[in-house]
Amino acid sequence: MIDKFKNLNLDRQLYFTTLKSIGDGVIATDKDGIILFLNSVAESITGWAFEEATCLDLDKVFNVINEETREKIDNPDYSKGSNFILLIPEGI
Repeated sequence: MIDKFKNLNLDRQLYFTTLKSIGDGVIATDKDGIILFLNSVAESITGWAFEEATCLDLDKVFNVINEETREKIDNPDYSKGSNFILLIPEGI
């Protein structure tokens, strides 16, 4: 049982290290859209620190609107164009 726990812990450390080192912004959520992880690129893009964003709803941290209509987009499909704007906190 101890070996299984050690292996599980090593797997978690590997996944965490991999996500941290990816050069693109990475935000991981649970099935309900609650943030579990942000890497440093995502922190820079959103203006939110990992510690502040963890346990928040994705919509609060990653707030996207349509460039033309200025309406909020709940589930943006980035493959269909680039007419999206990410709203970031003031002062960023």
